[in-house]
Amino acid sequence: MRPVLESYSQESNPDFENIMVLRTVAIEGAFLKPHIKSCMNVLDVGCGPGSITLGLAEIVSPGEAIGIDLRPSQVEKAETLRSVRGIKNARSVSV
Repeated sequence: MRPVLESYSQESNPDFENIMVLRTVAIEGAFLKPHIKSCMNVLDVGCGPGSITLGLAEIVSPGEAIGIDLRPSQVEKAETLRSVRGIKNARSVSV
């Protein structure tokens, strides 16, 4: 049996990436919001451009939100967005 190689079908799709940056914890993470409190630390796996991670950071402040993503280009976008929004208790890393 041959191993199955996984691929990300939306890689290098600028239209999809533009939509991803519009995602928010208020909408896409609404199911999770009631369970997140100030001072918690949260991990956003597959954070993409970081828009949800930053929303989580605002909720858990002064706790920390960490986003991880396989794609360094997405982590760069997340870190740029974090800097633009001036959020200090969040960071994104590539794995």
